[in-house]
Amino acid sequence: MANQQGIYVLLAGMMAGRSEHATGNGPENYPAAVEAVNFAHWLSARLGGSFVIFSPAFDSPRIKKDGQDLQGAVGRELVKVNPRHLVTNHWATVELREIAGLHAENWLSFEMFQSGHNDGNAAKIVQRAREMAARMSGSGTPADPAFAANWKPAVNGEAVYDNGGAPSPEYGAYRARQAGWTSLLSGAAGYSFGVGGVWDWGICGIPGNDPANACKYQAAEGFRGFLEAIAGTSARSMEAMARLWRSLGENGLDASEQARILEQPPEQVRLMVAGRTAEALLAYLPHNPLIRLRVAGSRATGFNPASGLFFDPVKGVFAPVARDETPNFTCSSPPGDCTFTNRFHRPSQPSLRDRLLRLAIAPARHWPSATGKRLEVFAGRLEDGLPWGVNGRLLDAEGRPAGEPIPLEAMSGREAISPAAAHDGQGGFLVVWQATLDPGGKSLGIFGKRLAPSGEPAGEAFEIVPAGGRELTSPAVALDAAGDGVAAWRAIDPATGDGEIWARIVGRDGSLGEPVLVAGGQGLDCGQPKAVLSRDGALTAAWVENERKTGKETVKLRHFGTAKLAGTPAAQQVNTVEAPGFWLIHLHTGNDGKVEVEYEARFGPTSGGVYLQGFGAGGVKAGTEPRLP
Repeated sequence: MANQQGIYVLLAGMMAGRSEHATGNGPENYPAAVEAVNFAHWLSARLGGSFVIFSPAFDSPRIKKDGQDLQGAVGRELVKVNPRHLVTNHWATVELREIAGLHAENWLSFEMFQSGHNDGNAAKIVQRAREMAARMSGSGTPADPAFAANWKPAVNGEAVYDNGGAPSPEYGAYRARQAGWTSLLSGAAGYSFGVGGVWDWGICGIPGNDPANACKYQAAEGFRGFLEAIAGTSARSMEAMARLWRSLGENGLDASEQARILEQPPEQVRLMVAGRTAEALLAYLPHNPLIRLRVAGSRATGFNPASGLFFDPVKGVFAPVARDETPNFTCSSPPGDCTFTNRFHRPSQPSLRDRLLRLAIAPARHWPSATGKRLEVFAGRLEDGLPWGVNGRLLDAEGRPAGEPIPLEAMSGREAISPAAAHDGQGGFLVVWQATLDPGGKSLGIFGKRLAPSGEPAGEAFEIVPAGGRELTSPAVALDAAGDGVAAWRAIDPATGDGEIWARIVGRDGSLGEPVLVAGGQGLDCGQPKAVLSRDGALTAAWVENERKTGKETVKLRHFGTAKLAGTPAAQQVNTVEAPGFWLIHLHTGNDGKVEVEYEARFGPTSGGVYLQGFGAGGVKAGTEPRLP
């Protein structure tokens, strides 16, 4: 959000221990409570007109002095002076029970834990990142009551450092990257890459280092300065991670997926981690000759191992699974207990130590095109050096690739994310996406492109709607049999934070209708838009509505009929189950004109089941909503 508005954000720590490395982190190294509170008061007031995230302490344990909890006293003063600012607390490498002591404090907006460098112990580097992210996010099993009762986002603010590109197995770009993906796929809301070289800390020559190898923890050439550091391996890895994470969309991630990792050598299992979005399963995999994942679950029939893609976490490049790596997908008793087995070794790339596997999730129902094919679209790059853009690949009726992935839109200076696609009655496609200034900057609007049945572009990209000062996200598209369509999107007001759903007709002749407000209102955040057109041209739109004051979410639907966006038909509530949140997955319509809404109930970072709700002709709610296996 800050990038898209061109805003620089300062993370400001209020206090740190004096002579920390020399004398420890005891209370004697911190200011008196009255001094700390006064300093926080005046600095918060001084920075009140800026965009600041405050932290009462920085890289410190819990501090008690003068009969007070220093972090709590400073935090309360910060929000009293400047209630609009976010306040976190950057913890030292402490245990969760120490963090839990302040977690319920009202001044704390989000947590910033430190998984730490753990003296180079590879197992601890990964295990602490996994355990702390899972337990603080609520995705761990069993749930941690100290955090589950008052859930707040948790960021891994400091992990292992790459120490200037050190080649050692304990410190280096690989370990920094590994801790990051483990954190994010275990439920962390963010990660701060430890890139040595941005500032020379003088690691060479620190007392206590091995005298015979004073620079054992950094690259032989030493720290080379900022410009060289941001061109290094860790900087590229950080860019790839940020781009992929940003392209996941507004739904976020289900981090309660670790049971999918099956029996393997323990030293490999602890390095693997899996997470799921509404569109795909993501698994971070080490350099391992055999990978076994259980891909059954609440959406067992939707995973599609045949269309797997590997993501290079350094270059940020997607590639299809090579022919010599064709995965084996077997199902056994009980029904739906399926295993994805893949030998994960590519002799042509011996230096590649890790990859991400992406398995697309097909909707429970889908209407095949006239050619029997459907188009899978995803954001990313297919070659090193290309802009981050929109790519597509045709799949046959069984979900198998019917061709190689091809770039559909990649423009220098722009980033294209959140693509969606629909097909018409002749087999052609319309793809839409969100465009921003690269990297991840100001919103430029929603764009589209027509494709031939072969998947090749059938024209140039065109603008569907400009941003006009708002952040436009989450585009959706629907086509009728003749090729006329409707594009929908979410528009966020930067002043209020309210979200609205808008749509406009996209004619097959290139014409655009007037934008129409589909959903929104003061105090509402409407998102995750979906649209579908039946074969007779009847339009149905759906979205998730959040009452910002109460946090209550519902799935809503409007049936416009064959008049498309004309009139204002009443909105209907889709869900009959109650849940804190929802993922709207798909709208489907068949030859009978019936519309099915596929959605998932969300309880924080975990699933409450996937449901199908039917609506008959004219938008009349029909039947019950079965929970999918």
